[in-house]
Amino acid sequence: LVNLTVLDLSFNRIKRVENLDSLTNLKKLFFVNNRISKIENLSTLSELEMLEFGSNKIRKLENIDHMAKLTQLYVGKNKIPTIENLDSLTNLTLLSIQGNRLTKIAGLDKLVNLEQLYLSENGITEIGGLDNLLKLQILDLAYNFITKIENLSHLTELEEFWFNDNKVSSWDQIEHLRTLKSLRTLYMERNPIYFTDSERTKHDPAYRRKIMLALPNLRQLDANLTGVGL
Repeated sequence: LVNLTVLDLSFNRIKRVENLDSLTNLKKLFFVNNRISKIENLSTLSELEMLEFGSNKIRKLENIDHMAKLTQLYVGKNKIPTIENLDSLTNLTLLSIQGNRLTKIAGLDKLVNLEQLYLSENGITEIGGLDNLLKLQILDLAYNFITKIENLSHLTELEEFWFNDNKVSSWDQIEHLRTLKSLRTLYMERNPIYFTDSERTKHDPAYRRKIMLALPNLRQLDANLTGVGL
């Protein structure tokens, strides 16, 4: 087993990460849907390029700072409150921390090669902490509690912005996306601007037209193609 490069232990009832020390050539490791509460006992796995811990009971990002070759890290659907201990993972291109307990975006300053960042279904209230992520192409902040679109203008490579199911109530906020020259896909539905009433039952028939006027280069708005560039 020493030469094993991919190991998938998903959908078991594993409570503890252990007995992997000899698998020093592992490149991909999957632990999806187990009962793991702590990231540990991975110190010999310095060749890992992908690590997937989705749907567990993890409360802290830790014990992965030796994985300098890691390009993809998935820890969605856990109980993580803070983005931390990732500074040495400078080769990360994809980070997914969806469905956790985050309340702010932080701890990403050193991840300058990040291209995809997935932070949906958390408790985030404002956009920030993205200053150094100049290579970002996909940003998913859907299902949070954000009222303002801000601190994005430097993301010149951003192509997809998922922002549905947030708290944007002012159409002025859409103007802040005009500087994103690469933006082609936008999800904004079910923000307050999507509705014409406070009960959120009546969909604004002008919603689509208003966004396309502000962002005429969009190729996809929510689930619908716009016809631009076809």
